[in-house]
Amino acid sequence: IWVEAVRARTDALIEQLTGDPDDARLPYGRDLLFGRRATVDILSMLNDGAKAVVLEGAPLSGKSNVLRDLARLTRSSPDWAMLMINAATAGAGLFQRIANLFEATLEWSLSPQEVRTWLRRMSRSNRKPALILAVDGVAPGSAVASDLEELAETGFGDALRLVLSTDRADTILRGANGRTPG
Repeated sequence: IWVEAVRARTDALIEQLTGDPDDARLPYGRDLLFGRRATVDILSMLNDGAKAVVLEGAPLSGKSNVLRDLARLTRSSPDWAMLMINAATAGAGLFQRIANLFEATLEWSLSPQEVRTWLRRMSRSNRKPALILAVDGVAPGSAVASDLEELAETGFGDALRLVLSTDRADTILRGANGRTPG
């Protein structure tokens, strides 16, 4: 059930962020998608076993479009199910955002702690597809960044892969003291 739910939620988020190509408020232009080398490289890294990929670039450099293209490429894959989260908006952390999505999509009432547990348990499953958690617009110091750091620190299995986009990877990848790798 979760596979179709995350794919449907990703499709709905992409549709919500899609508009006319001349609408600068929305990152995706309707019927306008150019395949990008970065998308192919990310998918190759994931297929080769990378557990996390960070896509860094200046604002408006196309990071969101790479994630949109990744969703397109993995949409019918038996190996991958992608859940895309828009972290560019202020608000709840990652676990609460996922809980909200499952409640809205499946009418499952979950707490952030239950989402943490589900992600860790699911990440160690040997069933296909694996979950690609694509988080777009991670800002340093945000609640989403803190939850991602927690998830990385506590560890997760091969059935969960992270793809993050950010303007500032150098601050996302540093520990609390600002010097050590996060």
